[in-house]
Amino acid sequence: MLNLVIVDDEAIVRHGIRLSVPWKELSFSRVEEASSGKEVIDRLDDWQPDLIITDMIMPDINGMELIRQVKARKSSCKFIVLSCTNDFAYVKEALLLGASDYLLKMTIRPDDLTECVSRIAKQMIEEKKPKSGRQSVLTEDHYKVGSFFRDILTYKHAAAQIKEMSSLYRLRSTLSRFSVTVMQVNLKEALFRFGEDGSYLISFSLINLIEDFIKKYEDLDFFTVEHDEYVFIMDSRPQESLCDYENRLTRRWIELAGHIQKYLKLDVRFGISGLCHLERLLTAYHNAKKAAELNMFRKESSTVHSRELPDYPEDSSDSLVQPNAGKDCDLIALFDSRFRQRITHALTYGKEEEALETIEEYFALLQEDRCSIRTAEICIDKAAALMRVCAMELNSYPSAKDVGPVEEWGARGFNLHWSIDRTKDSLKQYCSYLLDRKRRLMDTGRRRVIVEIQSYLSVNYANKITLEQTAKHFHMNKNYLSQLFKLETGINFTRYLNGIRVDRAKQLIMQTSDTVSEISDKIGFSDFRYFSRVFKQHTGLSPMEFKHSMNDKGQDRESHSKVRDSQFI
Repeated sequence: MLNLVIVDDEAIVRHGIRLSVPWKELSFSRVEEASSGKEVIDRLDDWQPDLIITDMIMPDINGMELIRQVKARKSSCKFIVLSCTNDFAYVKEALLLGASDYLLKMTIRPDDLTECVSRIAKQMIEEKKPKSGRQSVLTEDHYKVGSFFRDILTYKHAAAQIKEMSSLYRLRSTLSRFSVTVMQVNLKEALFRFGEDGSYLISFSLINLIEDFIKKYEDLDFFTVEHDEYVFIMDSRPQESLCDYENRLTRRWIELAGHIQKYLKLDVRFGISGLCHLERLLTAYHNAKKAAELNMFRKESSTVHSRELPDYPEDSSDSLVQPNAGKDCDLIALFDSRFRQRITHALTYGKEEEALETIEEYFALLQEDRCSIRTAEICIDKAAALMRVCAMELNSYPSAKDVGPVEEWGARGFNLHWSIDRTKDSLKQYCSYLLDRKRRLMDTGRRRVIVEIQSYLSVNYANKITLEQTAKHFHMNKNYLSQLFKLETGINFTRYLNGIRVDRAKQLIMQTSDTVSEISDKIGFSDFRYFSRVFKQHTGLSPMEFKHSMNDKGQDRESHSKVRDSQFI
């Protein structure tokens, strides 16, 4: 187990750090707080820290001096330094003194801190183990440069500072003439396989695979921005033409995508900036990210060059994201009105072909030359909202509890915004699923209603029941009830009801001495002569003939019984 010390002259910062990380899960059994560097030096022998998280600016002993003194007494101790935006010189010196990483004090997130501490803890645990021939691929340098690059994205550092830091981190790229590639990972679908806590597993596996991959190349650096976004920087070669450079770059990403798909089963997409110099690093990153997002419009290629971006003004960084005031808003309005009306009509009346044609027609409008990325996402979200409403309506059917709830579109980890073409096909399949589900619900519902009507008739057959009265009782049209009853039972309503009455009449004939007129009245017939005709239609005998027939059979059975008994006397 490991020991940790948090050093900051502000108590709220110390407490915030202490409470934001699950220290025991990261192998830290002892967590101490110090309000100054002097307190750490005084209690160093007692605390024996393996890791110190320290502020850089403190009143007595600052962060750099603390690192120097602690390293002189315990060289194995690791440091994470907390810096502010104007502490660039301090951060550089701290890293040179041996600090393992740094975090921006004003923008620190619990996830970032946890990831940073977890990585250093694993490294320290590995260092304490007996040396073996193999070491972890997750090097300390990778996490350092990851923090460095995220810092560049957050704050606009001068080119000279970036150059100096890149030299400090021993980046392979000279950052003289290079391009930026953004690789995005389809994390939503991946997490469906790995679970909600699988993002760290995915990140760990990806970083290992990428580091193995780039060992073959001397001109490639990469940084982790988020669990689903990775950035690559690659130099162009002297005298290399732009065409040759882009072909080389594209081949490399195709190769990497193949490895990721083969070993990790993850979908990735790439966006590539144009060649640039260090002063254009941030612009190149943003252009590469936009290019990667453009993949949602593409059917096959997973690599898009930023030269394929629409011709927007350079300073309109959100032009591919925010809907345009003109045609984009018109497209959103179409999905909000006409698309919704046509799909609703098709699903209501069971017109599957119409639903599929509508989806095909409207998704053809979601092309990169017609709308922005954000507009496409809004239109897809409107389609998803409509599907949720349709599913909710089907779940409200009385028979839904027999069939089970309708599955939501995209519920099984489907990324609606990854590919418009895939989303279109998925929406078509879902509409077909909804219509099939509706047919099942209606069939189940019809069967349930008929069963309820049959039960109603078996209890109330003696009353003056008619088709019209029954239809009214069950809030149905009598013609529809007549057709439905015949469809589900195979016989018409009246014959079924009369069958129940005739069965009851047979019991009364055999068990009572009631007259035909009395029996007729008891089972719901007001005219005994009509009852007699119905009885004969069902049995082939009149009521009296049926009674005599049953009596004769009873006498025959009695005589046979006497003969059989006499044989044993």
